[in-house]
Parts: sequence; structure tokens; C-alpha cells
Amino acid sequence: MIKLSPHARVFLRPGGAIQFGMNAYHAGIIQCEPQIISAVLAAFLELRAPTITQQFITRLVQAGLGELAARTMVEELIAHGIIWHHQPTTVALIGNSRSAAIVHEVLNESDIAARVPMRNESPRLFIQRLEAHIPIIVVGQQPMGALTQALARRRSVIPARIIDTHCVIGPVKLSGSGPCLHCIELYCIDADPHWTALLEQCSPSQRYAPAYEHLLAAKLTGLLTATFHGATHNARMSPTITAPVLSAGTVVSFDLYTANMHHEQRHSHPLCVYCYEQRQHTSTTR
Repeated sequence: MIKLSPHARVFLRPGGAIQFGMNAYHAGIIQCEPQIISAVLAAFLELRAPTITQQFITRLVQAGLGELAARTMVEELIAHGIIWHHQPTTVALIGNSRSAAIVHEVLNESDIAARVPMRNESPRLFIQRLEAHIPIIVVGQQPMGALTQALARRRSVIPARIIDTHCVIGPVKLSGSGPCLHCIELYCIDADPHWTALLEQCSPSQRYAPAYEHLLAAKLTGLLTATFHGATHNARMSPTITAPVLSAGTVVSFDLYTANMHHEQRHSHPLCVYCYEQRQHTSTTR
């Protein structure tokens, strides 16, 4: 299935053309015969909803294009990033703070279905019910307690939190590789022996600056889109932008006032019992 990129606003351009996006330098522009341009424009406006590729080609043929011309046009617009392959992605979301609620809202509006625990369902039971391949996004900076072990057994876990004036995503665990949440705790304790005492005073009800909470949601959604949908989605419409992707061990930090994101890599902590158990289990099952 395919759909029109959310970045590609459709315009009727003087001179018998359809333009995708405001910036004519980067936007795709297609020429159309005057007698069919309105019907072709209507077909593209309908492509905001996911559509089977052949059905959309047929719709263009009905609008007045030839079969080969319609197929070629679709292929070129896909290559240009104006039409996207529709690839529904599902993640799970753990967290009951306002930051988590904003992340949930932005993800669901961005073709990433975020599943959350049902009412009165414990996070532990929610994790146990999830299919093994579904990544878990953990939003917030609070003690995980018994959830740490359950999350350590998952194949993909992506923490996202706000620490003072920085948003931090990671360290990421993907497809069984990378540090777990307990590793993060151990690294924090290495840096500050009193980290645990401070963490226990954190509460989901504590709010951060709203701009930071929305920034965390936006950057996280962008990174997940590039990682799971492919960085080529935006490549041609924004040729000067290289979309970063998440990999095992990735840590990304950023703030509200600087454009750059700081990237680093972290490995499993040498003292993490959960990662040690996972390595032992992996070696015995080979």
C-alpha cells in the first residue's frame, strides 16, 4: 500500500502542473494536460489515506492518464519521497507521566500505533502479553523496580526521558543487542553513587517544561520513523537533511536551544546480571 507523504501538500501550479510542497526548488512538479489536471489533482488529494498501489494507478488511469504513464509517475514520486510505502508500525508504551501522554499522542498521529496498558492492567502483565517483536518505549525518569527484569528480557527497549535541561533517548536495545534498563541504572550509579536516592524521589506527576515534553515526543517520533520506516522517506524532499537512525547502544541527547543532537554509543554494563544471563542463554541455545 502507498500514501501521500504528510510533508507533500498538493498545489495546482499555474501553467498546467501539480506541485507537491511549497518549495519549488525541492518539491516535485508534474505536468498534466489541462483537460485532466483537475481529476489527477483529486486523485492525489485522496491519497492521504493508505491505498493499494494498483488501485491508485487505476484511479489515475480513470482520471485520464495512460497505464504506463500512471505507473511511471507513481514510481518516480515514490523515488522522490512524495509517495510513501505505507508500513504500519506498532510499539508499546510504558509510562504514566504527562510526557508519556504527549509521546503517545504524537506517535499515534504519525503512523506509529502505540499500545498502552488497559485500564487496571499492571505494566508487568502488559509486558508479558506483548508479542516478542514489538519494541517497548519507556518514557520517564522513575524507579522501574520489578519491571527492570521483565524489560531486560525484551528484545527491543527504547528509553526516553528528560533530565534537567536535556532530553535523552537511549541507550537503545534493538533485536536483543544493546544495554538494558538495569545497565542504565548501573552507569548512572557509576557517575553518582547517590543516583538511586535521587531517583526514588522522582514522581510521574512531576511536570517538565511543556516545550521539552513536546520536543522529546517530536524527536522520538522522528527517530522511530527513520529507524522503522526507512530514512529514505524524507531524503529527496529534504536533500540537505540526513535522517539519523537508532541502533543498538545508541544514546541521543538534545535540548531546546541548540539544533545539534549529541550521539554516543553504550555497551551492556559489565556488572549487569540480566545482560550476563541473556548472553549465557544465547550461547547455550546456539
